[in-house]
Amino acid sequence: MSADLLIRDTLNPFDQWLEPTHGAATRRLYRQILGRFVTWLQATHPDSPPTVANLSSRDGARYREWLRAQQPPKKPATINTALAALDTWGGWAVRAELRTDNPFATLGRVRDVDTERAPKALSPTQQDALLKAAGRGRHAARATIIISLLLHTGLRVAELCALTWGDLVVEERSGQLRVRAGKGGVARSVPLNVEVRRDLWHWAVAQTTLANDEAPDVRLRWTATHAQLLMAWIGQESTRPVIGSQKGGPLRPRAVQTVITTVAYHAKITEPLVTPHVLRHTYATQLVNNGAPLTVVATLLGHQRLSTTAIYTRPSSQELARWTDTLALD
Repeated sequence: MSADLLIRDTLNPFDQWLEPTHGAATRRLYRQILGRFVTWLQATHPDSPPTVANLSSRDGARYREWLRAQQPPKKPATINTALAALDTWGGWAVRAELRTDNPFATLGRVRDVDTERAPKALSPTQQDALLKAAGRGRHAARATIIISLLLHTGLRVAELCALTWGDLVVEERSGQLRVRAGKGGVARSVPLNVEVRRDLWHWAVAQTTLANDEAPDVRLRWTATHAQLLMAWIGQESTRPVIGSQKGGPLRPRAVQTVITTVAYHAKITEPLVTPHVLRHTYATQLVNNGAPLTVVATLLGHQRLSTTAIYTRPSSQELARWTDTLALD
């Protein structure tokens, strides 16, 4: 592939590179964003639009300011999503050896102090209600493992759908799952606490002939016997998706959202709107509230920038209201 290419000529190979690690909706969005950037480049460089090789960080900064000047005003989150798409494309261009540097790597994000709040997350009470609701109904084991994995590991929905049994290691006192290709192609390991290990056991028993008569009731105690039996079974099922579709392939992100929406409805949770990403936010928020260093949270979430993880240290709307209420006179 020649470095003399225009950006529009790279959209297809860039999309193919994203496919293993990004959902279809994200890929469509990134393609739209890059298409708009190409249109802007053509308008601002009518005689000679920049090629992949001579695109500069100044082009990125000028585009950011152009986005900020649009009317009606664009939300900071919308602008920052566009900048993230450009940054991802720049990283791909380096990996594809079309450039020696990413022109958007140092492009600062847009800040809006009035709207900077911690991401919406479920309260402990809401988490309990969600898990209890998941445990009821015809597909209780399936709903429970979906919500448990998202709440206890902070996986992105695409990572959850790509997870196979062979990505799991389960022991008596510990466990971990391997994200083979996270966002940006970054692999990572995430510990499995005893709650999710129990739920994995129930899920394996529910969908297979895993012999569980040799082990004590897992609701009372997770033991080495449970871990050994589960790992022996995982060895035989290593290539199967942990959460498969009825046809045997991986579950799609939209199907995961449908399960979560249904469970949230039965749990009577209306605010915040419960999505896979809200469960990921809940995982990160709990870690921060429990005193985990940002470097630890960033590693567990698969964030490449510590500044991305720092959003979880911001006050929530509820916290701001609670502190303001302390000023009220009776």
